[in-house]
Amino acid sequence: MAEANERTALANPYEIPDVDAMRAAWKKAETPTQAAQWLEMVVYGKPKRGKTHFLGSIPNILILDFDQGSSIITKQKFPGFRGKRVAVESFNDVALWYWILKTQKHPFQAVAWDTATMAMELALQHVLAEKVQRDPRKSAYKAEQDDYGRAARIMRHWITMYRSLPIHKIWVCHERADEAPDEETGTQEVEWYVPDLQPSVRSYLLGLVSLIGYAYRVHKDGKLQFRMAFDRPGTMAADRYGVMPKAIANPTWDKIMERYGKILTGGEDNDGDGS
Repeated sequence: MAEANERTALANPYEIPDVDAMRAAWKKAETPTQAAQWLEMVVYGKPKRGKTHFLGSIPNILILDFDQGSSIITKQKFPGFRGKRVAVESFNDVALWYWILKTQKHPFQAVAWDTATMAMELALQHVLAEKVQRDPRKSAYKAEQDDYGRAARIMRHWITMYRSLPIHKIWVCHERADEAPDEETGTQEVEWYVPDLQPSVRSYLLGLVSLIGYAYRVHKDGKLQFRMAFDRPGTMAADRYGVMPKAIANPTWDKIMERYGKILTGGEDNDGDGS
């Protein structure tokens, strides 16, 4: 009933909407603090830089495993892990799990796409398969400009749908090198390391999230150490709220939420290299 009323309000902008529809709309009003309770985050970097390892530190998470790489999350490494993974084979899986998370009772506090880079490829495969079904003379291995545009639309649609879920959202991406104007000069073209997505999808997703973590690794005292940066030249690393340090050593969900929780309490501590 409410959905029908919303459609009526949109179709007839000069009519006063149904009272029930207006009451339902009023219930959606919330404070900025309430809106921030669910973290939306992008984590990206080269392969084997601890991105999926980071997901293993989130206890109750559903991992949409596009890359089939979540097998590293073992009980031995992550004894507190209580999440699940789904081997995504098509965007039908993406749609089904959206509606499960939206309408069914479940234990998950977070959902992750691992990786959105592979999801982008899956969307393109879906578009090409549909094209061949319509016209068998077409090739399933030759993508045209319109195909990329339709694949990007699929990605933006489901990113938007998943954003509506009342849980934390993490999109994991591989990285690629790209050229863009230097932020200091605004003119000189320099190399940037960006999430490996189509430009329209990348700009859309990065504009929506609150945190963009750049995953990398260093060797310190003879040991390999994963890090996640939120302020690093040449990357898209960013922190909308200004509560994260420049980098966190061996990043975990608890370390992220300890800092992110400051926006709910009004605290601030974003200096130095987090540990």
